[in-house]
Amino acid sequence: MKILALAFLLLVTQALAGPVSHFGMLKVCNNNNICGSVSGTNSAVMLKGPSLYWSDGSGTPFYNLETVDWFVDNMQIGIIRAAMAIKWYGDNTEPVNKPGGVAGYLQNNKEGQKNYIRKVIDAAIANDIYVIVDWHSHNADAEQSDAVSFFGEMAREYKDVPNIIWEVYNEPINTGTAQITSYANAVINVIRNAGSNNLVLIGSRQWSQNPSDQASNFGTKEQAQSKNVAFTFHFYAAQGGGSGHDNVMTSANSARTNGYAVFGSEFGFTEANGKGNLNNASKWITWMDGANISSCNWSASNFEESSIFKNGTTVANLSTSNFSTSGGHFRTYMDSKKWTSYIPTDHPKGNDVVFSANDGETVTWTATQLGLSGDITEVKSRDASIPVEVTNTANSITYKADGSKTGKVVLIYKVTKGSVTTQSKITVNLNKRLPVVPDKAPIDVSRRAKTTLNIITHLSAEDPLGKGVQLVSASVEPSGMGTATVSGTDIAFTPDASQHNTDGSQATLKYTVKNENGNRQGSVVLNIKNFAPEIRNMTNTFSPKVPNTEPVKIDMERFSGKDADGDPITFSKMYLDSQYPGRLEKVKDDEYMYYPEAGKIGKVTFLAVITDGSLSSPTGRANITLDGSGTEINVTPPTSIPGVIDPEPIEPDAIAYQFNAAKSIGLAPVGFGKVQLYLASSGVAKLDVYSLSGKKLGSLMNGHQNAGSKEVSLSSLNLQKGVYILRLSQGSQVKTLRVVN
Repeated sequence: MKILALAFLLLVTQALAGPVSHFGMLKVCNNNNICGSVSGTNSAVMLKGPSLYWSDGSGTPFYNLETVDWFVDNMQIGIIRAAMAIKWYGDNTEPVNKPGGVAGYLQNNKEGQKNYIRKVIDAAIANDIYVIVDWHSHNADAEQSDAVSFFGEMAREYKDVPNIIWEVYNEPINTGTAQITSYANAVINVIRNAGSNNLVLIGSRQWSQNPSDQASNFGTKEQAQSKNVAFTFHFYAAQGGGSGHDNVMTSANSARTNGYAVFGSEFGFTEANGKGNLNNASKWITWMDGANISSCNWSASNFEESSIFKNGTTVANLSTSNFSTSGGHFRTYMDSKKWTSYIPTDHPKGNDVVFSANDGETVTWTATQLGLSGDITEVKSRDASIPVEVTNTANSITYKADGSKTGKVVLIYKVTKGSVTTQSKITVNLNKRLPVVPDKAPIDVSRRAKTTLNIITHLSAEDPLGKGVQLVSASVEPSGMGTATVSGTDIAFTPDASQHNTDGSQATLKYTVKNENGNRQGSVVLNIKNFAPEIRNMTNTFSPKVPNTEPVKIDMERFSGKDADGDPITFSKMYLDSQYPGRLEKVKDDEYMYYPEAGKIGKVTFLAVITDGSLSSPTGRANITLDGSGTEINVTPPTSIPGVIDPEPIEPDAIAYQFNAAKSIGLAPVGFGKVQLYLASSGVAKLDVYSLSGKKLGSLMNGHQNAGSKEVSLSSLNLQKGVYILRLSQGSQVKTLRVVN
């Protein structure tokens, strides 16, 4: 173990634990302020951050953990807004799902849009910041039943989560204040009935420019506070030739004077159309900072003047160097007054920090490096397989850098002082990266026959350098359970004779792989077991012709019977429906003889179950067609043997099975050099091609993909004939497949 020297510390940013730890669920307090339930209902809180763009395709690439991580690490945001596309945008005449876009919530895409929102909520929770869930519509009162359903479902799902703020109506246009109030109360009721008491934001007529009118129509200031409601205002600083929507500021100030809380849930440094002079925002920032008014800047996107990022910026290259002119103003806005200034002085503290460490080494971070005020009471990684431990003194963290596919590991730790616990994170950037050998579920292997495991397709070993991994060695523990031999990137496990009759035992396969930076050890549990015999399945319709004048042998070959362990197999059940002509006679345990009835022609179906003496197969089918002269057999083929109950069948279509049962991603071969892939939900997905040694040869797909299936071909990579490995990834889900080109 090594204490991480301060000189080795890469402190990219040093921020205190996230705001949700310090403030808790937000509440309207002192009539016109927003306070924290943890920090005290007499102390105002102010939050700043970006609003994501509509989740309509232009904005969706940024609806993910990576984007939220970046804003927290680099801009120290306290809040982010998820603007869920509903049905309309702009002036109500253009559909959200324009060519190449993503359909809105009310355009037959409810599950897809909810998944975008969930990703942002979960990312906010992981980063201990607040998140606004915004019904981003200009016509929400006409969509009341759908909004009620959506907010009710999300409130039930996240009812105990203090991070969430519900924005129930983005920007009413021509809707009257009374209609907005009626709609808002319907949505608030379902949110409260679901068990969520989180802050609710309500828009106002004319693009949320009249918070004072809406607040007074909603009820008294005491009623608004009791319902935990604030009223939004939206402004674009360059609007009106530089006047900066002064009427909006006047209305917001009026609402505050009358005792109502306001929230700038959307504002831009440009005009509302994303264009215009960017230099009229300083008075707005000064006003909001001075009045403790929380706000979100429009928008975390990359294609208009109001976008924080320059055109072409992706999640992979988020950087302040890629800020647009509007992004530069966003940085000034974020630096002017931070949420950290609202933290009570007696709260526990721990810094959000960024370190570098060499892959494979063990390091310890001290209280000084973590900026501790309080005791470390818990530490874990976002990836549960990464080993982390808290030292007994509760003021340091020991971590073994044990590999990461991305080269970055995020550790979450909690600090407690008195009755308050706060959450912070450590981001570890790995240097000198070794092969990645993730934990794998136990693998079933035969008790008698040799089983070959590939380190890439079966054990998921990867070279983060993209140059391929080499298999160095492999062994089995206890050694008496079997042997492991290495050939290329394959490990052949051969069970010991002592396992040939076992009903089930376990061994550990240990292996070592290497890349140019060194070795990495991995292990996986082997379930040494007896495999059930296999038999031709019930969907097979093969029906060879045989003379109807001679006996027909019905044996294992006719049923394609086999056993993966090499155990001797016999028939445990053989069935011929009594309606069929002729008779069936047992010759020996693995053979029957069928004697046809003279003068009958047509198909005869036999059902059977085979056994290795311990386990039995499901029911299989074999057909024959009696050929010759005679009358046609008219019998409905049986589908089961009386008294035999088979195990639940596996859906034969792998892609359909993964979609319907696992709600996952899938890969299936559809011909030489071609595969069909399936994505259960829309989002960023990647399909990479590797050699058998693990060297990356290229990508067939990389970027946002709509849910559903599609066929892709290796032809675009101009590869030689041979066997390749495809790796499909979306979020934390990964599927691999060997294909022949």
